[in-house]
Amino acid sequence: MRRARYIHIAGLAAAMLLPWPAQAHMVSTGIGPFYDGMTHVFVTPLDLLCLAASILLAGLAGVARARLYLAAMIGAWSAGVPFGAWMLDAPWPMDTTLSLGLVLCGAMVALDRRWPRGTTLLLLTGLNAALALNAGAGIRTESEDPLLAMLGILASIGQLSVLGTAFAVSRPSTWQRVALRAAGSWIAAIGLLAWAAMESLPGAAIN
Repeated sequence: MRRARYIHIAGLAAAMLLPWPAQAHMVSTGIGPFYDGMTHVFVTPLDLLCLAASILLAGLAGVARARLYLAAMIGAWSAGVPFGAWMLDAPWPMDTTLSLGLVLCGAMVALDRRWPRGTTLLLLTGLNAALALNAGAGIRTESEDPLLAMLGILASIGQLSVLGTAFAVSRPSTWQRVALRAAGSWIAAIGLLAWAAMESLPGAAIN
C-alpha cells in the first residue's frame, strides 16, 4: 500500500516536471474570468511550488516575522499583477530564475535557521513579484475580462498565503517542524530537477 502511494506521488511529480511550451496558463473554468483567475496558480506547477516555499519560509520564521513577510508577499502580488497586466505585452521567460528561487527558498526552509530579516524579505518580495508580473501579463493576453481575472488571482493568493502561513506558524512541536522542513527539502529538490531539465532541453518551459 505504501509502495503504491510512493509510485503515485513519483508519477505526479514527474508529470509536473515535463517540459511544455511556454504559455500564459489562464485556464478557462467556464464560469467566468474571476474563477479563471482563482484557479491560475493551481495550473502553473512552478508558481504553486514557489508560493508554497514562500509560505513555509515565512511561517517558520515565527509570528512577528511571519506578519512582515506575509505583508510583503501579498503586497508584491497586489502591485505586480496590475503592473504586469497593464505594462507587459507577454509573460517573461523566467522559468530558470523561478527554479533557482525555488531551490533557494526550499533549502532555507529545510535548514531552518534564523535567516537575516532583510535578506529573507528581499528574497520573498522579489520571488513573488516575479510570479505576479507574469501572472498579470498572462491576464492581459488571455483573459476576456482582465479586471475580474486579476481580482480572482489576488483573492486566491491572499487566502492561500494567510492560511498557509498561519498553518506553518502554528506547528510548534518538534516532529511537525521536522515535517515542514522535509517538505522544504522536497521543494528544493524539485526546483533543482526543474532547472536541470531546462538546462538539458533548451527552449523547454516547466510552467
